[in-house]
Amino acid sequence: MGPLRLPVVIILALAACSATEQERPGDVLLISVDTLRPDHMSAHGYGRPTTPQLERWFEAGARFSRAYSTAASTPPGVVSILTGLLPQDHGVRTF
Repeated sequence: MGPLRLPVVIILALAACSATEQERPGDVLLISVDTLRPDHMSAHGYGRPTTPQLERWFEAGARFSRAYSTAASTPPGVVSILTGLLPQDHGVRTF
């Protein structure tokens, strides 16, 4: 794991453990993969079974065919996903 990922994982794990059952509105699974091409995923219609486990998850969940990022590189984009802030507001530019 990179230097940014470990603290984020720890923060998310602690946040998940702190809420009671009544406070949790539902389960959310965020899969963030850098440079995964949908045209090579069987879950998006590719001929070979390249992503069978993701297909199982997608059967009961939401799948989006378009996504936009707040930045062209991974670190500021992921921080924006997790904080809801734009790169100019959270200040992350590179590793």
